[in-house]
Amino acid sequence: MLDFNKMIIASDLIKFNKDDLNEIATEMDIITKQMDKSTLAIQVIDKLKGELNKNDNSKIKKIIGENLLAGKTSIKWYDFNLNIDYNTIKENIIDKSDFQILNEINIPEPSKLSTDPRIFGGYFDDENEEIYLRFIYKSSVKSEFYGLEFDTRPVPGYCTLYINQKKGLIEYRGENRKADVSIEQFLNNFTMFSDKNSVREKFDFDIDDIAEKLNGEQFDSLSRTEIETVLDSEELEAITKVLKGLDSYFKDNSIDELENSLISVNETLNGTIDDLIMPFSSLLLSGLNTVGLSGDSEIRNSPLFSYLKPNLIQTSGFIKFNIIENGIEKSYTLRVGLQTRSIYFNTPVSESVLKEVREKLLFSE
Repeated sequence: MLDFNKMIIASDLIKFNKDDLNEIATEMDIITKQMDKSTLAIQVIDKLKGELNKNDNSKIKKIIGENLLAGKTSIKWYDFNLNIDYNTIKENIIDKSDFQILNEINIPEPSKLSTDPRIFGGYFDDENEEIYLRFIYKSSVKSEFYGLEFDTRPVPGYCTLYINQKKGLIEYRGENRKADVSIEQFLNNFTMFSDKNSVREKFDFDIDDIAEKLNGEQFDSLSRTEIETVLDSEELEAITKVLKGLDSYFKDNSIDELENSLISVNETLNGTIDDLIMPFSSLLLSGLNTVGLSGDSEIRNSPLFSYLKPNLIQTSGFIKFNIIENGIEKSYTLRVGLQTRSIYFNTPVSESVLKEVREKLLFSE
């Protein structure tokens, strides 16, 4: 069981769903009736602060372990191939940390918070040889008036590194823009990582691959057009006439208008409508920078998606998939970002779900 008790901070509890927060509070003998989520979170963290090192309640540990570093989060993966064993990495991190990383967290004063992420907590799972490191950084600055004064203060951001040297993997969880710099901070902090080229971004699949490996359904797609065409108003009008000709054919079974419109558009475009030169499907997308297609269920088998797909470059897509947890099948949704080379969970997930997704995407044949 993951024991993340020592890494928890007040803002974490707001991310927990109300049911889990109620479970924790009830286990701690906190009255939960008619209490909103924020107030309940304050009550729980106040009591937890005095029990971080002595709380052996397995129910609380399980809830915190499953949810603290998961939830709605963005994920990026990196290959991490060094000839260093787990114990050596663990000992080096402990020795080089400027606080007792095994037993405490180290949150800097607001004035010392930097845009460069710094480690404030860690957990070492010796049984599975896995390391979790939490980072804090200045995400933005908040300002507000108080009387005649104008006060500014930093807004903290948080991210996590999951490190599994046995599988040659670093998993980053947090804002995409802080992924590379967090990896760099991790490598620079510890003397053993002299070869910075040993860490490389890992994202060797497209949206179809992810949907297939998760046995999921893609129900939304955002794409950019593959062929850039600039058409004048006459050419665009000719294409519109073809669509009107199709409507007329299905309405009146008259082929004349459709035939005339097809001849007209081909003449207007100087006979360039050809699969090897300018497919008609690409002409339909003329002038569009992005194209969004969505449905209530799997869209990859729809005729329109299949027709347009050869002339589209997908940039992101939403996938719905199911995972069985404790004998109960639950549904989750993630967004694939091909440009950011990341996935984002739109529905909150647990450590167990993250592990199953990781195994299916990265380590299944």
